[in-house]
Amino acid sequence: MRQQLADTINRVSGALLKSLRKLSFENREPGVYRDVTDVDLYRSTRRQLDMSWTDLTLTFNTDGAPVFESSKNSIWPIQVLINELPVALRWQNIALSGLWFSKSHPPMHMFMAKFAEEVRSIGTLAWASAGTVIKSAVHVVLCCVDSPARAALLNMKQFNGYYGCSWCREKGTCVDGE
Repeated sequence: MRQQLADTINRVSGALLKSLRKLSFENREPGVYRDVTDVDLYRSTRRQLDMSWTDLTLTFNTDGAPVFESSKNSIWPIQVLINELPVALRWQNIALSGLWFSKSHPPMHMFMAKFAEEVRSIGTLAWASAGTVIKSAVHVVLCCVDSPARAALLNMKQFNGYYGCSWCREKGTCVDGE
């Protein structure tokens, strides 16, 4: 993953530097949200982690998908993107960090432990833009998944089971046998 991120950053270094400068100096209009980087939680997380204006944050995603319609095998990729890239470039530069291929779901504790190990091994990336050398630490701050994948990641029951809500402790009820 380190090499993929380094290659991506080198490919889009000018746009990334411009975006980082804009994010660090731009006064955000309260109540206006155009992107994840406008959200208060994103900004407070950067402050809490004492991040430099050159540090990068990642969003990751994982979800199972059948390999073929008639196959019981599925793949679970872990994909990451750099939040500080301009939106158009962000979605053109998604990195693959992990891949599980099996007839069953991955053991999430192991799958995510390997992912965390991979992220920690990145350390600081040094890159250049317009003759300036920049050093960026990399932090995973967001996970974007659907409800079944969230349940698997959190080692919980799915949304349709008792105590299936990720945010509350309501048991839920069975209505008309469903």
